[in-house]
Amino acid sequence: MILYKYRDISNTKSFEYTLDSLKNKYLYFSRPSELNDPFDCQIQVDLSATEEEIIRWLEVYKSRLLPGNKLSTVDSFLKELKKGDAQAFVQKMAKIMIAESNHLLSLTTNYLNDSMWALYAGKYNGICIGYNICDDLSFDPVKIEATDIFNHYSIIFPPKKFIFEKIEYNNDGKHYVHLLKNRDEQIGNVVYNLTHKKDYWKTESEYRALLFDTELVKQPKTVFSTKVFYDDNLLEEILFGYQVPDVFIDSIRKMIEASYKKTIKYYKVSPDLYNYTLKKEQI
Repeated sequence: MILYKYRDISNTKSFEYTLDSLKNKYLYFSRPSELNDPFDCQIQVDLSATEEEIIRWLEVYKSRLLPGNKLSTVDSFLKELKKGDAQAFVQKMAKIMIAESNHLLSLTTNYLNDSMWALYAGKYNGICIGYNICDDLSFDPVKIEATDIFNHYSIIFPPKKFIFEKIEYNNDGKHYVHLLKNRDEQIGNVVYNLTHKKDYWKTESEYRALLFDTELVKQPKTVFSTKVFYDDNLLEEILFGYQVPDVFIDSIRKMIEASYKKTIKYYKVSPDLYNYTLKKEQI
């Protein structure tokens, strides 16, 4: 099946970035902080726990606590948790370590979505890129490159198979991560918040591939920017918004023909006023 990515090319920066990703054949996996939905991938933390669970947590992490640390006993632990600054600190750390560490690629089955052309493709001054994904919703990349956004060094990792998950639009906002409970019990809630969005977004028909920092480095100490490279067979077609100048269309087509060994199909998407819908015509 073909899954699509909308891209804005209405300004120089966005045009050059899109051209670079097509020429060098990579997909960018976003961090949650880069998403336009403030609720997407945001995971609420619940610190409620029994005394036994706190003791178990302290046994696991006591080697990381300095002598005399305020969290070294159950009583001191409970006392600190009642403070507002402790709650805020835990929520911030959870956002970094649980949410921000998970990178994702969002694609859609809907290439004629009016609002997505307006929101993600520069008001029809952009493109919609079609990728040929296997029927089992998987694809095998060529390599994975993670770049430290602060220190600007890159690490190349061997490829792994990606499976796209269909997004459900029924997030109830109640799948908390209980930090003081058994870690294995929390994984399901983390994944839930990465693959469920609010009902408002359901018209986007989204599919999402996930990549965890822990798959790249065991103890992430920084924030990575992730590119996943593909071979020629993944790119299938490019749809141009009707507002894209012909010079941009010609530039992209020439670059694609010089960089890819397969034939890529090109279309233009424009309003069909008679039928009051969008139409896709091959060019």
